[in-house]
Amino acid sequence: MVRFCLLIISIQCIWHAEVKAQYSITPESQEYDYVRMLALKNADMVQPLSFFPSVGLDYELGELGWDIWGLSKAPSRFSIISPQVGFVHNSKLNRSNNNGPLWTGKGMNLYTSFGVQGRLILGRESSISYSIQPMLYYAENQDFTIPTHNLNKSDYSYPYTWSLDWVQRFGNRSFTEFQLGQSEIKLSHKFIAVALSTQNMTWGPSYQNQILMSRNAGGFPHLRVGTKAPLKTVIGQMELQGFWGRLAESDYFDEDISNDRRYFTGLVAAYRPSFAEGLTLSLHRVLYREWQDGDLVLGDVFAAFTNFSPKRDTDIGGGRVTNDFYDQLSSVAMTWKFPEVGFETYVEFAKNDFPASFQELLRQPDRQRAYSFGFLKLFDLRSGNLFRLSIETTTLSQNQISFINNSGAGGTYYIHGIVNQGYTHNGQLVGASIGPGANSNFISLDYYATGGAIGAYFQRTRYNDDYTIRTFVGDREYIAEFDVNFGVKGVKHLDKISLTADLSFTYLNNWYFDPELSTWNFSPRLQLKYRLD
Repeated sequence: MVRFCLLIISIQCIWHAEVKAQYSITPESQEYDYVRMLALKNADMVQPLSFFPSVGLDYELGELGWDIWGLSKAPSRFSIISPQVGFVHNSKLNRSNNNGPLWTGKGMNLYTSFGVQGRLILGRESSISYSIQPMLYYAENQDFTIPTHNLNKSDYSYPYTWSLDWVQRFGNRSFTEFQLGQSEIKLSHKFIAVALSTQNMTWGPSYQNQILMSRNAGGFPHLRVGTKAPLKTVIGQMELQGFWGRLAESDYFDEDISNDRRYFTGLVAAYRPSFAEGLTLSLHRVLYREWQDGDLVLGDVFAAFTNFSPKRDTDIGGGRVTNDFYDQLSSVAMTWKFPEVGFETYVEFAKNDFPASFQELLRQPDRQRAYSFGFLKLFDLRSGNLFRLSIETTTLSQNQISFINNSGAGGTYYIHGIVNQGYTHNGQLVGASIGPGANSNFISLDYYATGGAIGAYFQRTRYNDDYTIRTFVGDREYIAEFDVNFGVKGVKHLDKISLTADLSFTYLNNWYFDPELSTWNFSPRLQLKYRLD
């Protein structure tokens, strides 16, 4: 893939083709929220409905009515992505949330990203676009105590379940890592696009904790086939994306080299009706399973679109069957935007794994459920600047009925009894960063101006309630691991440099469910971007 990217770049330098490089944002960047806010401020902007890529080569930012940061880019033959360098320090904890390929453990972490992007016009309605934006980072990876376990997996892995490749510390020494990051090659013809990509993406309306696809782990290699941009029809706009990819095991899970990869397939379908202005309805689905040489068949290619009760079922008694060959996560969501008053509200409802039967689905639609809901409110000022208030609540823990007959152990989000690594890639969670069985509340208030932004945030998270309930059921006392995180952040745009800073404080209580272990974490972050606009 890298050689092919370099070939395209060399061709682009001599081919006088028009390029539109609209935007490319890294997952840890504060531009992520800004780009989504543009869609609320500019109702006519060509924008994704429920699939939000980091590389936006087909979502036009030009000719916007409101863009105080000036992300709009004029057409050019070749575009160099603004390089950036950054620093993150964690005083006590291994805190790394929604950073994409960047993992920030305890101690000092340094990173840089750079690259190029552009588009070759092949015809009136055809083009090849590319974005090559790798990331290089260094992690000091200082030592801290991880509880011992006898789960027959690495001592550096999450100690409270076997079936999850969630690395807490990547070995016992500092390391340097190179990732392809936000890289993609895409062929577009009319309204269809086919892409080979490692870029991060998010699915669904949530801003902080996307249940099925978040910015938490690095992007995994995948093929994407779908609409280039939402299709405009008489009845409204439609978006459809299909995904096929490879999830990798980390070096800190087990010693079995035969199970180091998993097959991933998924879909995103969204509809914005013409008769309900601002409303978007969406469906998201993920299936993943172990991937051995030669065991993929044609049915696996279409599994996300057809595999609702496949033949590879397991009899669980009582004449009921369920699919354990795949792990499945699915969700439906609704977003309603009111641009005239700067208001957006959303809700996502998710289900984990296959229902045992259709009757079981009707009887217990909330079994193994998760949900996230929130709203966004913009307060416009006469100067053209604004305040942005964001509130979001996420619940991944199971309800009471899911624990009957201890079935709750098998229904915890991102954990699966047969696919041993769970829903992870290279040791990090692909879903919400708060992790399995967790619950979170988030609130932030930000001020956006021409020269940048400044804001404050607060988040409360209680971790792995499913483990707490299974462990302490029937006891008068219980131990819950939870933290509160608060901080200030800001962006300052100078002539050629953008400076981003984030200063956060976290108080973690009952760390790793140890009632005698509570601590503070101080985490400053600083990033410099050299703007090549």
